[in-house]
Amino acid sequence: MLDDEHLKEAFTNAITSSKYTEELLMHLIEKSGCFRQGLAKDDRTENYNRGYGDFGLYIRSLFLQYAPKTYLELIERTNENDTRD
Repeated sequence: MLDDEHLKEAFTNAITSSKYTEELLMHLIEKSGCFRQGLAKDDRTENYNRGYGDFGLYIRSLFLQYAPKTYLELIERTNENDTRD
């Protein structure tokens, strides 16, 4: 397990190494359903969805902690692409 200093270094190195890494992380955040509203039909599915969503929120928190500017730029790019469609 990485300590905070090494986690920051690993995260920032990963996102600066390739634009696709940033996009991959954003894809994982979006696919995790962390912003999903509503409940699942049964408790088992609901617990699964919450755990999956929590992981997406964890990735997002790493962005906000170690690369907030990059995260905001990605959101802006995503919003621009959505309005063009």
